[in-house]
Amino acid sequence: DNACKWARSHVRAGARLLEADGGQTLELCVEDDGPGIAPEQRAAVLGRGVRADSTVPGTGIGLAVARDIAAAYGGDIVVDASAELSGARVCVTLRGG
Repeated sequence: DNACKWARSHVRAGARLLEADGGQTLELCVEDDGPGIAPEQRAAVLGRGVRADSTVPGTGIGLAVARDIAAAYGGDIVVDASAELSGARVCVTLRGG
């Protein structure tokens, strides 16, 4: 939802299976060509009720819920910048059991 809300014209979603240390990790990434999230706000937007910009509708819980779900399955979520699209990039990693 955030990528579609903030993208100028492009949103990309992808998944890949990574092999490391004898196990597998699923990586799901969504990125856009919007304004991105400032480096100093990236960790904060994973908190409940935290919003990078309050000028558009939203509750500030989406990324926090995604973080909690990923953590419940032993995974993680990272917010950074899209190298190719220049907007935000959010990746969830889930490790195989």
